[in-house]
Amino acid sequence: MVKIAVSRGHGRSTLGKRSPAGEREWYFNDKVADAFESEIQKYQNVQINRVSDPSGYTDTPLLTRTNSANRWGATLYVAFHHNALAGRWGRHGGSEVWVRPGAPQAAKLARNVAPRVARAMNIRNRGVKAGNLHEVREPNQHAILIEGGFMDSTIDITAMRRNDMLAAQGRAVAAGVASYYGLKKKSGNSAAKKPSKPSAPSKGRGTGGAGNIKYKWYNWKTNRHGTHYVAVDATFVVGDTGIWPYERGPFVVRANRAPSIVKAGTRVKFYELRRQDGYVWGTYKTGSGRERDLPIKKWNGGGGRVTNAGLFGRFVPVR
Repeated sequence: MVKIAVSRGHGRSTLGKRSPAGEREWYFNDKVADAFESEIQKYQNVQINRVSDPSGYTDTPLLTRTNSANRWGATLYVAFHHNALAGRWGRHGGSEVWVRPGAPQAAKLARNVAPRVARAMNIRNRGVKAGNLHEVREPNQHAILIEGGFMDSTIDITAMRRNDMLAAQGRAVAAGVASYYGLKKKSGNSAAKKPSKPSAPSKGRGTGGAGNIKYKWYNWKTNRHGTHYVAVDATFVVGDTGIWPYERGPFVVRANRAPSIVKAGTRVKFYELRRQDGYVWGTYKTGSGRERDLPIKKWNGGGGRVTNAGLFGRFVPVR
């Protein structure tokens, strides 16, 4: 079994991590990581653990990420990033893959990945670099950190603004990892299976949801902030990676007093679902009565019922 810890670079709002035009690094990293996870899970004997906040709203501390990977017993740690030189537009550019010094096996893997990334992005291959970076130094396993191009390069940014090329970068990393570990594609119907397979919709006329959520899918409402919401009766189990909750709605987290992470395997009772800012959120109350929102999957802005596909966990069946 190849157990892969995936880190999506910095958070959405991390200071300084953006292009001169204001484009935030996290959005580039997220699209590459999504494609990587989707592609690598087409292979046999692979497990994924997202060690950073999958919503990007919290910039998970690097030590938390690497400690999580080490406790889980990861085989490989992969960190997705995009680079910057001076924060001003220039003609520099290229992709590179970092490893820790004195790690010949990780360097061999990186040499397998680096040219694939450059070809996918159609930019210069800056090769493999060795350095004292936390995300390659602290993991107990093979670790690579991918810089998929320069955000302040007038050359690289043209590729980074294309979702198809970011997706190609993610698939290229997956191909390099699969080649290094000798992974084989799943055969038959198993290749089409997703990590969180959708259940059949809940029974009953007009009842919608992820198969295990009770609510009327046509009863979604919209408040003055533009948040969609609907009453539900559902129990959610957090997946393999803990999720950071948010207080007072999907927009707001208390400065310097963010709620504690909801750990993997925790059961949470939701009384409302919300759709806002690219995510579906489950709303619940803590033992002390505080209202909190937990991002449970990405949202494409559409309507209709919420399905199990892409959940950061699972719903407990309604009996």
